Amino acid sequence: MAQEVIVYIRDVTVWGEGVGSHEGLTIFVEKALPGEKVLVRIIEKKPSYAKAKLLEILEKSEARVDPICPLFGKCGGCQIMHLKYQEQIELKTKRVKDAFERIGKLKNFGLYPCKPSPNPLYYRNKMQMPVDNNLKLGLYAKRSHQIVPVETCYIQSESTDQILKKITLVEGIRHVLVRSNRKGEILIVLVTREKPTLLIKKLAEEISFLKGVKGVLHGLNARDDNVLYSDAYTLLFGERHLEERVLDVCVKISPASFFQVNIEQAEHLYEKAFELADLKPGDKVLDAYSGIGVFSSYLAKRGIEVTGIEVVEPAVEDAKMNAKMNGVEIDFRLGRVEDLISSLDHLDVIFLNPPRKGCEESVLQAAINKKPKKIIYTSCDPATLARDLSFFANQGYLKIEAYPFDMFPQTMHVETVVKIEKGVSES
Repeated sequence: MAQEVIVYIRDVTVWGEGVGSHEGLTIFVEKALPGEKVLVRIIEKKPSYAKAKLLEILEKSEARVDPICPLFGKCGGCQIMHLKYQEQIELKTKRVKDAFERIGKLKNFGLYPCKPSPNPLYYRNKMQMPVDNNLKLGLYAKRSHQIVPVETCYIQSESTDQILKKITLVEGIRHVLVRSNRKGEILIVLVTREKPTLLIKKLAEEISFLKGVKGVLHGLNARDDNVLYSDAYTLLFGERHLEERVLDVCVKISPASFFQVNIEQAEHLYEKAFELADLKPGDKVLDAYSGIGVFSSYLAKRGIEVTGIEVVEPAVEDAKMNAKMNGVEIDFRLGRVEDLISSLDHLDVIFLNPPRKGCEESVLQAAINKKPKKIIYTSCDPATLARDLSFFANQGYLKIEAYPFDMFPQTMHVETVVKIEKGVSES
């Protein structure tokens, strides 16, 4: 018979699991919150830890709420929807602090409270949803390939949610990718293993007449894994881009573009990064990992001389198109940051916005070699951010100010903008 024990929850993991212990053994409990005393059943036991199922909450946290979504705990999209939003914000600030101290071994740094999202629900302008055997859209269960059918997703935009309810899928569709802008216009991508059948083309035409749909595309993805990105996109009806305005920058977004999913909060993040840089017209900056050039165009419109580096060729082409549309000149270069950064001349400020894995050490060293006045690092992972900040600190860049932003409410993810300067911390 499986062991049942009482556990006091003291913390929460990056996956949203409650953390407690019993007789010296660390125990992870789904859906349990810090401050709660819970009765659990051990379902998996290892030498150093155990996983347990929550049976009963004996002492409930005052921060616990009833999730608005009936699929919470089944679908893997949200991890902390059962936690009051203000406590979500405090938890994310703590997550950044813990990473800096435990992983980065940083002792003195400035850390400001996480900035709440303007919209805790219905904030996502992009969703990628797999299709189950019954031709229903869903999301993957946590750390699983199992599809959980989803009628309503409470974190995707309401315009997207309404459109998806009107679509009756047909055989052959693996995934559906949907992007929306703040006007309520929508791009829909029907993803299959092979070229679209006549039935799929007929469905695409029907979708194209729905109110708000700007374009319908076909995405080719013949892989056997659960990666949702397509290898190629073909326009079936309408247009292949959406237009969006970020602050005073107009951009075109294609299905494959990397673009912040929470646009209102992204604007706050960009403003903070620019404020921290304290740039003057004529200053020279590097926008490393520049994507489709949103931030580069934002800087260039303010008289800053910008070089952008991006390894994804379609993103570079989109960035050049966006710069032209905004009437600015930017030197966008295709390639890896670690290969191209050393060829650049003097830089006043370097903006780093790497993928989740953080920066290669060669990038960090090359950034230091340029001797910029400051480095502005935007990260979507506190762990790799802390690791990279440790490298900077060991090289004398000890003045660190960090500003977390809640880009993904109801999840454990947190984005952080950091100002890094040489010298002694004032904290």
